[in-house]
Amino acid sequence: MTSKNLTSRLHRAQSGAALVTSLVILLVLTVLGISAMKSSNLQENIVGNLRDHDLAIQAADSALTDAENQLSAATGALPMPNSTGTYGVILPRGQFPNIANSAYDTSGTWDGANNHTSSTSLQGLSSNPSYIIEFEQSVIDNLDPESKAKGKGRFYYRITARGLGTSNNSAVLLQEVYGIRHY
Repeated sequence: MTSKNLTSRLHRAQSGAALVTSLVILLVLTVLGISAMKSSNLQENIVGNLRDHDLAIQAADSALTDAENQLSAATGALPMPNSTGTYGVILPRGQFPNIANSAYDTSGTWDGANNHTSSTSLQGLSSNPSYIIEFEQSVIDNLDPESKAKGKGRFYYRITARGLGTSNNSAVLLQEVYGIRHY
């Protein structure tokens, strides 16, 4: 037998199994690569949304702190409510419904004259956080006429703060009741 005949017999015996196997392996690797890319993109979106939400929480918290500072800095008589908010942003209780009915989530509430925009050092926010202060009640220390006339006691205010993240899609509302002792 010559070497030429041996070579032609070997070529005829091959059926292309190596080619088919390698193509199947390439297909599996491609599917795995696409799946890993989609998973990575999904995780990146989740982390981005979490970061945006955390920024919104920090912004709302800084607005709460600003409102507390405004109330604490009041000298002399504590700010009392009126319908025009002449004491900064103090509003009578009941002008806005409870936060549970989402009335605080309308743009008219936060874009109007009823709120105070807070400055913050957070970078990348879609807008500065805002807050609304409402008078809740006053509790006089005792019922003697002198204490009552001077307004000695505790004054309670409801502070609602709104913070936005890097987009308007991430809005956080925080609310607290803040009490101040007045002598």
